[in-house]
Amino acid sequence: SQDRTILVRNGETGEPMTTLLAGSGVGSVEFLDNGETLVASTSHMLKRWSLSDLNGDTLSPGWNQVGWVATIPDRDQFIAHALGRSEMVIASMESPQSATIANSSFTGAIAIRNTDGGSEVWGSSLGKDGILNRLNFADNSTSPGMETGHTDLIRTIVFNDSGDLVATSASDWTIRVHDVETAELKGEFHDLSSVVRCLAFDAKTGDLLSHHHGGGVLRWDLDTGERTVLAEDRGTGPNRF
Repeated sequence: SQDRTILVRNGETGEPMTTLLAGSGVGSVEFLDNGETLVASTSHMLKRWSLSDLNGDTLSPGWNQVGWVATIPDRDQFIAHALGRSEMVIASMESPQSATIANSSFTGAIAIRNTDGGSEVWGSSLGKDGILNRLNFADNSTSPGMETGHTDLIRTIVFNDSGDLVATSASDWTIRVHDVETAELKGEFHDLSSVVRCLAFDAKTGDLLSHHHGGGVLRWDLDTGERTVLAEDRGTGPNRF
């Protein structure tokens, strides 16, 4: 909350477990590392707490809106990024030490692709070229990952559990799903209720879920293209699910 606190509750009972003092208003929070680590963006800092000892680490000053935080499993690290900034923070799960990577190809959305060969960081820029880029950990350079066909800013990137499909949404009001290896278009959806805030693959069915600016949630069947409304737009909604 903007009251400078983070309230952690039991997910099944709703009972409060602990209250963390963030020091300033909190913009967003993310659970990492199977729920053992909490990362939050405050008014001027990115902070992390281990829920086993509740000791907070300050990781980076000057970020007032962290857009994405994701775990890099095989490296035992996490990456944090703010929309419009070329800097990304990469930090160890075990240590308060963090490093900053500056790369102008990652000023838009980012996502982690997990494969048998390891984790990959994919991202977009604030341009309208519709291109996804891959980060090379060896020298922090980038290489082209895929041309999505979007004609405006890519706002959301998500991979399915197996890492063979990637879904993207953009300001052109379309959702596009591609095969990562072949770049084959597997689905394109235009019948949106409003701008997409976030996407998620259903691990059981393989369907794609989209959550929209107005709070609506849609399910997309990749085989038939059928759209199912799970929640109607109500004019407002949370940032992600």
